[in-house]
Amino acid sequence: MLERFTEKSINAMVTSQDIAKNFGHDKLYPLHLFLGIASLKTGILARVFKVTKIDSDIFVDDIKEILKKYETENIPEIMPFSTQVRDVLDGSWTVSRALGTNYIGPEHMFLVLTEDKNVLKVFENHDIDISRIKATLKRIVEKKTNGLKHPEGVKVENENYFSIPSIFNEAKVVDIMNLALQKMNEKNLEALGTEQILQAILEKSEMSEFLAKEKITSEKINSELEKYKSRKNEFIDKNIFCTPKLYNVINRAYEHAKELGSTALLPEHIMLGILSEKSGLAYESIKNITHDTETLFEKIIKPIEKQKPTTFTILSLAKEEARRLAHQLLGTELILFGILAEGSGIGAIVLSELGVTMKDVRLEIEKILGFGSEYEANELYYTARAKRLLEMAWIEAKKYKEPRIESEHILLAIIKLKDCIAMKVLANLGVDAIEIRQGVLSKINQEKTP
Repeated sequence: MLERFTEKSINAMVTSQDIAKNFGHDKLYPLHLFLGIASLKTGILARVFKVTKIDSDIFVDDIKEILKKYETENIPEIMPFSTQVRDVLDGSWTVSRALGTNYIGPEHMFLVLTEDKNVLKVFENHDIDISRIKATLKRIVEKKTNGLKHPEGVKVENENYFSIPSIFNEAKVVDIMNLALQKMNEKNLEALGTEQILQAILEKSEMSEFLAKEKITSEKINSELEKYKSRKNEFIDKNIFCTPKLYNVINRAYEHAKELGSTALLPEHIMLGILSEKSGLAYESIKNITHDTETLFEKIIKPIEKQKPTTFTILSLAKEEARRLAHQLLGTELILFGILAEGSGIGAIVLSELGVTMKDVRLEIEKILGFGSEYEANELYYTARAKRLLEMAWIEAKKYKEPRIESEHILLAIIKLKDCIAMKVLANLGVDAIEIRQGVLSKINQEKTP
């Protein structure tokens, strides 16, 4: 989840940890986080505070008094987050999505913090109308969100990457799915949920050894699940065969698989889907055991990233270029740039032979889209077309029976998305789809010829 926080948000958290240490406390509490956010000198929240003539210094004495009971001589070197702060961070993502943004800024954390009784008490002590500040803040964030423009459109939420039966055609997880289905029937349940998938992963997957090291075992998960008398956390509305939560989890799993360049859905992708969904019985059970789902997410994804899959490298380079251009939306044009920047794949070789260079692509992108603002450069998410591009590249790779999505598959997908900005860039450089397709197929055949 850390990747969702803006640089300002991370700086605020670091500042709040320093504040907690200076106060002589052994954990980070919401009031520390509030002071860290309120002490920022730039950004939306800082502007609102300046207009309302609020200075963070006026709250210090009140906060010290409220948190006096937490004073200790045993101050940890690394300040742990309290449960209340973890809840604030989780809630910030919910608020962000509700406001139509795909990142967590200080303003989102602040809006959640204003629900904390101690934060409200501090404002009341100084006769500050918190409702007016919240309304102003929401208005600014919504206006900023409405102003986001890209020819390819913003990322469409809740895109469906699979049909219900298709998950049983995934060779690497079919045994897990069948076992989960068996568990559903044994319990006489009306729909398959995230909890049966997690139980099956623990019983039928190599992931069980890794999870056991993190103290997540079948016994502990089963014990946690016994505590739940209802499956209401799994349901958003009525669905057939599987719960909406599981549907979201599998969608997220497919998304992680594509971004990590895998054409096979693996148990680790499902685990990443469970952890990034942030709710549901499986997630709640894991959270009750580990108390740190973000670290678990990083531990699962790190070994995959270390393999440096081509798609992951291309997308990382695309994100770097987006930040250089101060673009908040990552479109197909930046993925095209990432192919060239990666340099060693068939995609880059074919484009190079057609006379397409990184410099030329960069200039064309600048001509078409220009530069963004410094603030927006910190928040990145995909356009709808970029998401569709990864989906099509995944299909291309599967067609050639490849285990990974490579640059040539992404390039073949680009020429099929005729109205995408990447294709417009290539057309402006005098390259057409037929030339690219012939070049890619020629290179693929050369690789297959002994």
